[in-house]
Order: sequence, then structure tokens, then C-alpha cells
Amino acid sequence: MKRRMALLTIMAALLTFSLLSGPAQAEPRTEATDSTVKPQLDSTVLKKVKAALEDIAKANEMKSDFTVSMNKYDGIQIDGELSQPAAKFSVYYDKKKQRVDGATIFYHIQDKDLVLEPAVLKKVNAFIAKFDDKKNPLTFDALWRVKSPYQDNEPRNYWVFWGKDQSLTIDLDKENKISASQSYSSTQIDKKLLNKAANAINQLSSEGKINIALMTRVRNEIDGSYFWYFADRYEHHYVKIDGITNQVLEVDTINIDWTSDNDFAKSFAKPKYTQKQAISAASSTVKSIFNINLAGYKVTVKMNEYTFKRDKQPTIVGKINKKGGFYCFSLIP
Repeated sequence: MKRRMALLTIMAALLTFSLLSGPAQAEPRTEATDSTVKPQLDSTVLKKVKAALEDIAKANEMKSDFTVSMNKYDGIQIDGELSQPAAKFSVYYDKKKQRVDGATIFYHIQDKDLVLEPAVLKKVNAFIAKFDDKKNPLTFDALWRVKSPYQDNEPRNYWVFWGKDQSLTIDLDKENKISASQSYSSTQIDKKLLNKAANAINQLSSEGKINIALMTRVRNEIDGSYFWYFADRYEHHYVKIDGITNQVLEVDTINIDWTSDNDFAKSFAKPKYTQKQAISAASSTVKSIFNINLAGYKVTVKMNEYTFKRDKQPTIVGKINKKGGFYCFSLIP
């Protein structure tokens, strides 16, 4: 989800964290599964499965009444339960590569004090105390332990707390850094903040008035970011606003008009605007969105990207389409 991980980057990507969708290996991979097939695991595969579970759930035994299924991707899905504390698990084994690609354990939230290491639990509680919204407190109802060492995106080795419209992830490969997000309805958002987001989006929209449908608050310890994320239902338009200062940080739309990489390279081989023309084209929009006057700024150009700089002032980066319309602006403090 391209836009949203601009959470998490998310959040990677956020925090891919693709920062608001579920973990890549968290949902059982049962595409085209033939449920009538119950292959017997040979001792080597079973040993690897048990080792993968032991790695993320030490001293918790795998019950013998697990289920096994195969899919068209030459993989084996093993689903079952652990004994103490009681939890379900899902493991995906790649037969071709002869390895466990991912393992997830689904704990009851009330067992968090039992399964989380004391230092991690203390860090989570401290993070929540700062991030929590007293009017709309975090309420988690599930806790997963996930390890998917071969996936492309991060995190790959983590804990994740789940609740309705909220999540919190602890990246164990990055010094237990935490990223969290919480979604809101329009009635829960300060009207001034919502209006600022709507104004920023509609300044760039070429599709008439855009209705904001997604409203999320995000904090990511990995990159130190803390912001509000507002977008239309399909995330064709989005804006990020600083969570402390309420300063607009970035606004983007889908208003691009090139058809291929070659078309892009050809269209922007030469600058469309001179410095003076670029400032003239961007000034009113930048003033409305960021409350910054571009008078006295210098401009550099790289393909369709225009960077506006001035000593001791915030930098503005804008992108244009083939028609010369700015469809994206971001602020660098």
C-alpha cells in the first residue's frame, strides 16, 4: 500500500509499518489449498517447524493435534496450538527452499505479562503512557509474535498488539523500537486540524472537492516521526501533519499524467520552469498550505522535482506533472 507507507514508513512502511495493514506472514497462506490433502510431515520438516516455534516461544510446547495443508506454491501450512500459555500458531514451510519462511503465534492479550520480556513490557507501557489519547484510549485485544526472516519488507521479527483501528509494533531487530498507529472518525478529530488537512488536499486536487475518509495518528521511534495522516478513501490524496506543532509536512495527490518511464524521462528532460516561473507557479499554494512566503527563495530542478531553498528557512520540495501543475509538496524544516 504505497500511500500508507509513506506509516509507517509507514512506518516504514511503517511502518510498512508498510506502517496499518497486517504483517506479511501473519495471515495463513492458504491460497488454492486442497483441504482434503493431509500430508505427513517427515521428521526433518517437523524438526524445523518445532525449532522455528521454539525460537519465538521458548519453553512452550507444540501440541500434537496440528493440521497440515498444501498449496499450489509448493508450500506447507502448519496450524496448531501451543500449550502454556495457550496460543494458536501458524507456520509456513517452503518445500522447494527447505526452510520455514514465517511463523506467527497468536496470544490472548491478557497473557502479555507472561510472554513479553520484562524489559520489553516496561518499554511498551512507557510508550503507551506518552502516546495514549485520554479521550480515545488504546484498547488492544490481540497480541502476535511474528518472525518472517526472508520477506522483503520490515519488520521481520517483532511483536504486534492489535485493537480496533489501532496497532503497536515492537521491532526486535531494531533495539525494540516501537511504532504505533490509531485511526479516528471525523467526530473525534479537532475541527481546525481536519479543516487544515482538507484545505491542503483541495489546494492540489484536480478532481474537485475531496472528502477525507481516513484519519490516523502515527508515532515511529525508528525515524523519530510523529504525525497525523489524512487521506481520501482510496488514498489517492493524502496529507501528513506534525503531531506536535500541527504544521503541514507533506501533501500529495495522484495527479500524474505520464504513461511510462520513457515518457517521464522525455517529458522532463528539460526544466519546464525557470526559477522565477517556478516561484510564481508555486507561491500561492505554498503560502496557503504551509504559510510560507517563497519570496527570496532559490530554486533547483531535477527532472520534475523543484526544490525551493532559503537560508535559515524551511525547504519546500514540489513535483509537477507534464502540464506543469504541482501535485505534491513537502516541507523540510
